[in-house]
Amino acid sequence: MGIILSIGGFVIWMVQKFSEEKYGKLRIVSNVDSARVFLAKDFKRFTSANKAIGIDSLEPGSYVLSVEKDGFAAFDANVSIVAGEITSVKVELRLAQAPTESLAVVSKPATNSTATKPAGAVNSYQITITVHSKLKNADIMIDGKWEANAPATISLSKGRYRLRIENEAYYYEETLRAPSRNIVNVTEDEIKKILNDLP
Repeated sequence: MGIILSIGGFVIWMVQKFSEEKYGKLRIVSNVDSARVFLAKDFKRFTSANKAIGIDSLEPGSYVLSVEKDGFAAFDANVSIVAGEITSVKVELRLAQAPTESLAVVSKPATNSTATKPAGAVNSYQITITVHSKLKNADIMIDGKWEANAPATISLSKGRYRLRIENEAYYYEETLRAPSRNIVNVTEDEIKKILNDLP
């Protein structure tokens, strides 16, 4: 009986070992807290300052790693995941600088000129986003970039966008089209819980 149990345990260990070697792992250390970590544009988890966080069970291959936090310049890098190995990345986020365009001098138009709409100007459409209490004050992300804190009214030009609303525990996402969708009302049934790869 003991021999059978030993063989069974060995088989389970071999299956687990094979599964581990089939996938790779990513470890990230950042200098700031609560930065959003994206892998191939998919949100994974938040950083913890100077502590390693992990993303496990990744298919081998090349991924774009993005780390973002309000007030900091975004970090982007290509990372290679190898089966059975751990890839480590150190992320140093730096405070964002004011855009140089804000310092530009705008010339005053001539008094006899007539104000006209600039050629090629794009209309802006307002979209009101309301959310269930679980997502209040969460981040509204448009195509992976922070836009506002929910609930809010945002302005978008005509087009198709990837909308994601998230906090540390919950998220909601959909494909958003402007101006055909001017109200987004996120219900409790549509909110999903973020499952981190590490405890």
